[in-house]
Amino acid sequence: IISLIIQTVVPIAIDSTLSTPDGLCPNQANPLTKFIGFTLCMFFVVLTISLCLGKLRGLGFLKLFCSNDVKLLGWNRFFVDLGILSNMISMGAAGIAQYLLFIRNADKDYVLLLLQSLAMQFVLTCDEKLMMSAWKSWTKKRLANLMRHDRDKSVKEEEGIVSEKDGDVVMDESVLMKVKLMYLAEASFLVMVSTVGIVWSIALAYCM
Repeated sequence: IISLIIQTVVPIAIDSTLSTPDGLCPNQANPLTKFIGFTLCMFFVVLTISLCLGKLRGLGFLKLFCSNDVKLLGWNRFFVDLGILSNMISMGAAGIAQYLLFIRNADKDYVLLLLQSLAMQFVLTCDEKLMMSAWKSWTKKRLANLMRHDRDKSVKEEEGIVSEKDGDVVMDESVLMKVKLMYLAEASFLVMVSTVGIVWSIALAYCM
């Protein structure tokens, strides 16, 4: 609950209450400030992409393969949806908040820009700091259950490709389609995040 509040309520509150007296694109900062702002924004974009490749990929896997099976996730399956939604909201709201903060304080000390950037990075990763070890342990346990479930299922099913090696998992057509869907969705999302992130960084550097 704490991490959900930090990830969603805090950046949304900043977005809705922070004012920019000189407008959204004053273009008054010196070149060095613009360069520092651009660099910090690009780091924020790279951090967002790394979160997509790590945390959201894991949540997407659990959502796609496990969320419909009550035995595998139990009531925790609802937190998978909540985790994906909160991270998506956090990425957008934190990006807007960083834009507003940088525009508002472009003429201030460089340390302030760095602290603001670090604050928004913390918003994105606070759930990892609170739950990383517990989440890893929980995910490994559920994946072990999934593997066991597939092995038991392979004994009863006649369709699919069954390997003779012990411990192999059945890879039927439905599983392959899910894997293809997951990677296509992930690739499309990463392209969108990268494109929007680069445009956002350039726009912020110009408008500072």
